[in-house]
Amino acid sequence: MKEGVPPSKIDKLRRFVEVSRETTEKIHRGSGTDMNNTGSKKQIIYRNIKEARSVKKLEESYQDGWTHTDSDLVNGYQAFGKVFENVIPKYYKNIREYIEKKLETKEGSVVLLELGGVASNLSRDFTTGFLKKSAGVSLTDLRRSESRKNSDNIFHHKVIIGNIFSEETRKKIENWLREDKVDIIFEKMGGALRSIPSHPTQWIDELRWIYKLSSDRAIFFLQIAYKENNQYPPIVSAKIIKPWIKMIERKFEGKLEVAWDGNVMRITKLEGAPEELPELDIIP
Repeated sequence: MKEGVPPSKIDKLRRFVEVSRETTEKIHRGSGTDMNNTGSKKQIIYRNIKEARSVKKLEESYQDGWTHTDSDLVNGYQAFGKVFENVIPKYYKNIREYIEKKLETKEGSVVLLELGGVASNLSRDFTTGFLKKSAGVSLTDLRRSESRKNSDNIFHHKVIIGNIFSEETRKKIENWLREDKVDIIFEKMGGALRSIPSHPTQWIDELRWIYKLSSDRAIFFLQIAYKENNQYPPIVSAKIIKPWIKMIERKFEGKLEVAWDGNVMRITKLEGAPEELPELDIIP
């Protein structure tokens, strides 16, 4: 799930928590999360929503409630352009114009990947012919109909089922890419960020891995924090991000461009960008 669940659905979702908890525990055993330290009952429900989506009954019963898990690029509820608005240079009309201008020399060969979403609407919101292929990585395929899936195939769009932090899912992504490199990377998991371990090393390791698979002019759009009444801390602390950005500006000026508003981040690779993501100063 990408955003908070409306209060009216909390009670209905309670009956799915126990079913989903086993899935949650399996995921978090691999990531080091202490499942005994879960906070309030409401937080327990919210924390389990993402994994509960893997339960087919939940998908069938509440399909209408998950529309924003397949956000549009520019318009609509929780569109990528709205979430990342603050990290797009103001002289561009919108996020689509920014991306297509930056990658205009690659038109027709651009590869897009969303981590934590199906990316069906996202991929279709680019100018026709701009993308070569696209994929979304999600715990469950939330596309609504077979006709949608069939038309996605025509547009060379694929949904990869899996946990973005697992080695198995990484292999699926690498197999999908083959000889291609990723040009556009989105991660906008919203409320599901609460399910990520509070220590940032696993998320940063994921970013380093996908950075190695990216093209020489790749653009990353990353949601670091999802605020709801300021209850949930960012997955990477500002105490880490601020010094890292200063280091990038000092050592890689004109090679890597980083914009951050405290919640979301954009990383744009420029000519001469390092082959690997520069080290972050992480204190265990």
